Amino acid sequence: MNRKRLPTTRESVTHKVTIGTMKVYISVGLYENGQPGELFIHNIEGPEVGAGIKGMADQWAIAISMLLQASYTIDELEKKFAHARYEPNGFTDNHKIRNCKSITDYIIRWMKERWGTK
Repeated sequence: MNRKRLPTTRESVTHKVTIGTMKVYISVGLYENGQPGELFIHNIEGPEVGAGIKGMADQWAIAISMLLQASYTIDELEKKFAHARYEPNGFTDNHKIRNCKSITDYIIRWMKERWGTK
């Protein structure tokens, strides 16, 4: 797979969201043109969050990063990953995405809102 790697020093966006009783911290590394090239899920905090969820979230973020670096668009990723339903899910504190079906659903819809084709 041909991957376009990000520069050693890059800009990024960090976002915090509350989903039900869970807090999630997300960072997205950006290419020089402002488009996303990597995803990190720094921390997931909450009473229903265990090591399994954290591990799967970390591995999913690596896979999304590899797809972004292989020139997949946010719009393509949104078609595959949005609306996946599993726990934890629920209401969010983001007024643009009031409810999500999972952590991955929220993250990909947030990225679509910010960097996808309008």
